[in-house]
Amino acid sequence: MVNTNISIANKYRPRRFEDVRGQHSTVESIKGKLRDGKIPRTSLFCGKHGTGKTTLARILAKAINCENPMEDGNPCCKCQSCLSIDAGASPDVIEMDAASHNKVEDAESIVKQASYLPSGNKRVIIIDEAHMLTKAAQNKLLKVFEEPPEHVIFIFCTTEEDGLLDTILSRCNKFTFSSIPDSDILDNLKMVCEKENIKYEEDALKLITKKAAGHVRDSLSLLEQLSYTDLTSERIREELGMPTDDQIFDLLQLILLKDTRSVMTKVDAIIEHDNISEFLKLLVQTLCYICTYDEKVEDTQTVSYRTYCSMIKENTSDAVLISYIQIITRCLRDNRGLGLDLATRLCFLSMIAESEKADKIALLEEQVKNLSSRLEQIGNIGFRPVAAASAPVMDPDASGAVESSLPDDPSETDSPDGWVPISNNEAEFPIDDMDFPTEEGLEAIPFQETVSAVSPQSSVGNDQSSNLADIPAVTAPVDLPFDIPGGTVVNVKPGLNPSDDILHKESEAPLGESKSDTTYTDFDEVGVFGGFGSMGARQW
Repeated sequence: MVNTNISIANKYRPRRFEDVRGQHSTVESIKGKLRDGKIPRTSLFCGKHGTGKTTLARILAKAINCENPMEDGNPCCKCQSCLSIDAGASPDVIEMDAASHNKVEDAESIVKQASYLPSGNKRVIIIDEAHMLTKAAQNKLLKVFEEPPEHVIFIFCTTEEDGLLDTILSRCNKFTFSSIPDSDILDNLKMVCEKENIKYEEDALKLITKKAAGHVRDSLSLLEQLSYTDLTSERIREELGMPTDDQIFDLLQLILLKDTRSVMTKVDAIIEHDNISEFLKLLVQTLCYICTYDEKVEDTQTVSYRTYCSMIKENTSDAVLISYIQIITRCLRDNRGLGLDLATRLCFLSMIAESEKADKIALLEEQVKNLSSRLEQIGNIGFRPVAAASAPVMDPDASGAVESSLPDDPSETDSPDGWVPISNNEAEFPIDDMDFPTEEGLEAIPFQETVSAVSPQSSVGNDQSSNLADIPAVTAPVDLPFDIPGGTVVNVKPGLNPSDDILHKESEAPLGESKSDTTYTDFDEVGVFGGFGSMGARQW
């Protein structure tokens, strides 16, 4: 059992630099300055509570005033100076708690103490919770900070460096203390339990470590509180009001499934029987852990906890998990007037709504992806229609007619349904499926018996930069598929739209003229007069 004469936190407080856990870089920096004899006159130790700021300040004070210092910079912890500092009875180490001594009068006392010569090497003044000093008190210390005596060393310890004046911060050497890794806290708890003969389950110590949240002093205080009998995980959860892993992950799974009724039933049970603040805190810790989870990295979490995290990680995006964290913090911050219980219910309802939103976004992204894939496939394979029957094409350089090079039967082509690939990646429709304008739909324009167009044998294709004037035009007799009361017959160049001002009026004929002798030509990639617009590879 634990000796009640002294607290565990004080009994096992580090006495040398190597005893300080989780602050390796800071410790090495201070030890290096000690070896070089370049100890700063004013130092600032900042970081979360329970991370070793005041402890390291005391070790530094011992190392400075030690009568038999070690070669690595550690104090011997055996000389009179070290023993008196450990006992808090050294006249050369003055420690002031600024949380309760923060007035100008207290600052004047510090200035007065700094004027006395030390009995040892240096007089070390440690001001704990320095951010609690009033501005007037800080200004009172400013003069001695600007020109500190040779025999005085100031160490400010604070959890909120923003509470100090910039004029003080600018004169301090800053040392930052980070949260202690869970593995270091767990090892420290095991060491204390073995020395104190406390029987424990490792899962129970892991729960204490999780509850301590990176603070060594908090972990030792919890250990002392719970060590009146053997440490079991079940008892630790019950006494600390900590939810089980099953409770947390069952609730997360129901949120992801958007089961509103079941979620609210569980939330009501937690509010009634458990510490809701502790539950929300552990839920946020769990969400953060899942976001950074890596199955290859070993840590202090239980096997079941890691298994649950792995399952959630595989089925949920980090963006959704981060949104849950934001919802929890925002709801609890913005709805304090509703009370914790109602704010908690609102929080979980918002998380369910976020899950539904995430599912809809995921579905939309999948649809866009599928559509993009289909469009890409269409873009990679272009088609050109072939007419059902081909008209003979006249060679402009020969006196006789020659047959068209296009097949009479579309089924003879290599492509199905009378389609042949084209190079411009445009998919067009067979002419048989087109809806031609009726007589009423056409404007009454003069009509001409002949129209000229580009020969399909031309190699110009769609190159609009070609010399269109050099392209030969041919004519061929063909019956138009509808009656035209009159119109302007045009020359059309390949690859251009009739709206591009390339149309040329050739002649006009009175309305009502017969079109029996009208001829029209086979052409490639041409525009058509009237309301047709631009079509590709038609053959009449």
